[in-house]
Amino acid sequence: MKRLLFLSLVLILCSSVSFADNHLISGTVKDTAGSGLGGATVSLLDPSDSTLVKFSITNNNGNYAIPDIGEGKFLLQIAMMGFYTEYKTIEMPSMNPAEFNNIILKENPDANVLNEVIISGEKVPVRVIGDTLEYNAGSYKVKPDAVVEDLLRKLPGMQVDENGNIKAMGKDVKKVLVDGKEFFGDDPKVATKNLPADAIEKVQTYEKKSDESLFTGIDDGERDQTINLQLKAGKKAGYFGEVMGGIGVPEHYDASLKAFKFREKSQVAVLGMANNINKFGFTFEDYLNFNGGIGSLLKNGRLEMNADDVPVDFGQPVTGKMNTQALGLNYGLLNKPTNRFNVSYMGYGLQKLLEQKTHSINYTANGNFEKQDLSNEKTNNYNNGLSSSWYNQLDSSLLLTASIHGQLTNKDGNEALNSQSYLESMVQNSLTSASNSNGDIIKTNGSVSLVKKMKGKWPMLQLQGEGSYSNNKDNNKWLNNTKYLSGQEYMDQQFQNNKNTLGSTALNLSIIRNIGKGYYLKPFAGLEYNNETSIRNQGPSNEGVIAIDSLSPDFNIVSTVIKGGLELKKNNKKTQSNIGLKFETLQMQSELNGTGISDKSYRYMLPYAFWQREIASGTRLGIRYNTQINTPRASQLLPTTDYSNPLFLRSGNAFLKPEYEHSLNLNYNRFDQFTMSTFFVSMDGKYTKDKIGWNQTVSTNLVQKLTTANLKYDWNAGLSAYYARPVQKIKLNFNVSIKERFDQSISQVNYIDNVNKTFNHTLELSVNNLNNNILDARIGGNINISSTQYSINTALNTTYTNYTGFAKVNYRPVKNWSFLLSMDMTHYTSQSYDQPITIPLMKAEITRYVFANQRGAITLKGFDLLNKNKSILRVSQLNYFIEQQSSIIGRYALLSFSYKLNKIGQGNAVNIRL
Repeated sequence: MKRLLFLSLVLILCSSVSFADNHLISGTVKDTAGSGLGGATVSLLDPSDSTLVKFSITNNNGNYAIPDIGEGKFLLQIAMMGFYTEYKTIEMPSMNPAEFNNIILKENPDANVLNEVIISGEKVPVRVIGDTLEYNAGSYKVKPDAVVEDLLRKLPGMQVDENGNIKAMGKDVKKVLVDGKEFFGDDPKVATKNLPADAIEKVQTYEKKSDESLFTGIDDGERDQTINLQLKAGKKAGYFGEVMGGIGVPEHYDASLKAFKFREKSQVAVLGMANNINKFGFTFEDYLNFNGGIGSLLKNGRLEMNADDVPVDFGQPVTGKMNTQALGLNYGLLNKPTNRFNVSYMGYGLQKLLEQKTHSINYTANGNFEKQDLSNEKTNNYNNGLSSSWYNQLDSSLLLTASIHGQLTNKDGNEALNSQSYLESMVQNSLTSASNSNGDIIKTNGSVSLVKKMKGKWPMLQLQGEGSYSNNKDNNKWLNNTKYLSGQEYMDQQFQNNKNTLGSTALNLSIIRNIGKGYYLKPFAGLEYNNETSIRNQGPSNEGVIAIDSLSPDFNIVSTVIKGGLELKKNNKKTQSNIGLKFETLQMQSELNGTGISDKSYRYMLPYAFWQREIASGTRLGIRYNTQINTPRASQLLPTTDYSNPLFLRSGNAFLKPEYEHSLNLNYNRFDQFTMSTFFVSMDGKYTKDKIGWNQTVSTNLVQKLTTANLKYDWNAGLSAYYARPVQKIKLNFNVSIKERFDQSISQVNYIDNVNKTFNHTLELSVNNLNNNILDARIGGNINISSTQYSINTALNTTYTNYTGFAKVNYRPVKNWSFLLSMDMTHYTSQSYDQPITIPLMKAEITRYVFANQRGAITLKGFDLLNKNKSILRVSQLNYFIEQQSSIIGRYALLSFSYKLNKIGQGNAVNIRL
């Protein structure tokens, strides 16, 4: 691993560092009146193909500087909206540096009329248009089979991490539009990971205001960093996409289809895939949302990320062995700019085999005991999701927006579990269990908003309605064999059928009052109603389906929230601010088997404030404070004990109070458009009163019982800093980040308060070369140190350190060949563990492009070449410390062929271009 990292670094340096003399050009861009022009783009181009070499953007006085220029001939391009573009052929070193001191741009009198024509005729690599930074995609070289994500990595001022998360101008990208239209909802990665880069004409990034702000002209302070992908004109005359298929050894396959059809007023996209190489296709967020994300840590007394999680977006390996099939469909219609409609379907089937070994250390005031679990499970999941949104300006004063989402899921599975608990290396109890389950989930939610634009002192009225419904059915059967040190042995064969339904509705009304000097007053009121029912039927499965009353609760909780408040806001181009106070009255009523057991009301005052200011061009400072109430769910309130695992009993608490949460965030963001450097620092903190958590008791035979409880408090604080900058002198781009996190919570273990403190420190660094048209190399890694302290027994405090590293080299020596070699390494130290563990993962690809215009590609891929891939998860929280090892896909080789689709209509004829 060390040799590979060293070799990669050498390749970066050898490909990037030029030992020739470096030169500088600088000067001022002016108009014909002699005034400096701020925001003009000065680009240094390769005259052979007009690709970008370097560039600068003039400051407010029109000054620019391009340092570290090597020797040779270049094309200097000076461009600005509203002016004719100027070109100069130069040779470095220049014999006449004074020629760059003053560059005059002539005003274009037709710019406002012929703006689109002029822009399409110019290949300006980067230009500033108001608050938008626009890139010409053709000025950046990518592979023929590259997707948009690969293109974004090339753009100055853009950062894309290893998981595909995007930063633009130092801010996280929340939306990606295609020709200004939504594409598969709000998941930005669907577009960046699937649209081909060669379909893109321009990439624009800017801060998008909310629809309500754009309609009414009243700035509400909401901003989403957005990327708009402007398609080439030729991609709007037919359809385009890619089809791929591959087979491998041992018995692996991978196939996909991507097809897109864009028109001026409509768009159609089809995404399909099937594989058994643990690759879940085009949207990670949709998958994680369905499966609960990183989700619940406790299930049947052992840690689980949820048996179906694929936490790709969090940098974790995909556990188990999966067969996956997925289909995505998207249709968008733009009748006119004031009326747009979008509908998308996302469905998948997943069959998964998973083996896990979990070792946990549980701490008590009297010492600690250990637990070892071995599990083998098979699960099948089939999910169908349909989403739709509608934006319609009914007239010049009335805006209607609506959205709806529906989801249908079917699942089944079986599991074999063997569990043993130890005290001083002696087995105290054991459980052998075989179980199977099946169920289905129905979910739907929708929202509608009506905004009325008015005249006078009351310029806006808004009415919002929301509703949701879910029905979750889960049927389980198990056969448990439990043994204790005393010699007692119990056989338990039962069924448990669960049904949970939740219906919610909300109605909110707000109105805006203009009180002058840019200030607005916003009174608002709302009503919310929630009704949740949890029904469990449980009994011996060898006696039919006769339920035992004491194990079969029918629990219902109804909550009603009445709220109102007042908000003062002032927003302009430089500053966005608001301060408000919300009043909430909460009524909670619960019934168990038809009998009322709790009826409580609560009243809260919830202050909030937000302030953000652009203190200089590209530099922003912000602070946000918020309070909110989190009401308990039925699963947390249900007082009936769940005995499905006789060694791990769980029950709720019908008398839980809502959580009261305070959160504070302070952030500073600076993007320097002259050096394309980004600096971001954020400090945040959260304090929760009456935090809902667990109280635990451990019996003498190590049977654990957990009961939900309101803990005294829970609080955490964090600091994160990020810096990225291209260093032109050595032709390298650096990214470095530091994260600090402190968490403190309190819970009871055997009726003794345990204060749990966790400190987490992370340092990340990555480097890549800038001159990467032929050789694109990246290297990086991080160090994570985590410390946990327990007040119940300080001798049990733990500290562990993890190291991760990666190196990736993409080499394209000639037009038709591409080579890729990558290595990921994870190292777990032996602190708090039996022995250190190092996991290397090596991958390689060789691609040969074929056919005219390189529309075909033959790729040979090798995964886990060293056959050392493993999945290990280590977690420390509450009063336990866990190490979990999961089965994972191993070494394979795959040969695939991909072909680009490009069908363009010409009159009544159709051409297939190869």
